[in-house]
Amino acid sequence: VGTSKNAKKRAVIAQPLNFVDLVLYKKPTNDIYKINDIGINYIYSGIGENIYRTSIAVYFLEVLNRVIKITGAQEELYDFIKNFYVQLDSSDQFLNIHIFGMLKLSRFLGFCPSAEIEVDKEFLSYSNIENIETDDYYSVVNLIKRFLNASFSELHKIELSMKERRLTLEIIEKYYETHIEGFSASKSLKILQNILT
Repeated sequence: VGTSKNAKKRAVIAQPLNFVDLVLYKKPTNDIYKINDIGINYIYSGIGENIYRTSIAVYFLEVLNRVIKITGAQEELYDFIKNFYVQLDSSDQFLNIHIFGMLKLSRFLGFCPSAEIEVDKEFLSYSNIENIETDDYYSVVNLIKRFLNASFSELHKIELSMKERRLTLEIIEKYYETHIEGFSASKSLKILQNILT
């Protein structure tokens, strides 16, 4: 049994992380849609070629798969996710984009912390991180404030040490655990942290 040329094309295009354009046909007799045409919306040039970019992409995809339960059109969320992956693919300064992405994603999920966090209150009281030193505590909270006030184009201005990057991401994941039932540390988090060190 052979497969059609269109079926092979769809299988190649419909891979994880690809953003596709679909032309759908809805049958008038029921609510079933048929794909008339499919094409790639954005062609990656850097994610597949760089282990750091690939690791961040896979990590963020795992988080998205675990937290997005929304049905229906969410254009602003779609635009944010697409922009995240385009920036990850094309920007020279991408090593902190996953931290930025996690904080900005929390806004769409309804629990984004205030950008004007009082240092010893809201954010770290949710995190339950044990054995965090006072200097690290203040450093992470100040970094979180900077990320919350930043845009994609300003990420290069936020410099983190490996330790700060690791602690900040662990705290953000704990923050997610507090707000999303059943959320636990991502399986790809340790792999990502090992690659980024």
